[in-house]
Amino acid sequence: LDDPGFEQLRPDAALAVHNLPGFELGSVIVRSGPFACASRGLVAEFTGATSHAAEPERGRSPALAVAQLIESWSAARQLFTGFGESVQVTVIHAAVGRPAFGTSPGDGRVMATLRAASAPGSAPATSAA
Repeated sequence: LDDPGFEQLRPDAALAVHNLPGFELGSVIVRSGPFACASRGLVAEFTGATSHAAEPERGRSPALAVAQLIESWSAARQLFTGFGESVQVTVIHAAVGRPAFGTSPGDGRVMATLRAASAPGSAPATSAA
């Protein structure tokens, strides 16, 4: 849209194709206005230090930080958005350490999908059904 050449096209409409859960396979759903939220992936990585499970105090496990981040991101919609704002944070993956008994984890990762109907600070999107 920022390309000056686009101004010469002056389209009457823009169409996009996307899967839409809840509708019959092969259906085509059309409506005016915004149809879906924009999305972006977010990855938080933690680096600590592995230790023997019998001496976890000698390491720096990210397990508690990972758990707190999952809880915070899961509550973000309720805590940080106003009435009528359409935002969503979906935690899609989390891991700490490696599959091994006898060790305290030294790393962690949490991944989430962020969705919003409008840019930060802009008016919430409205649409006709």
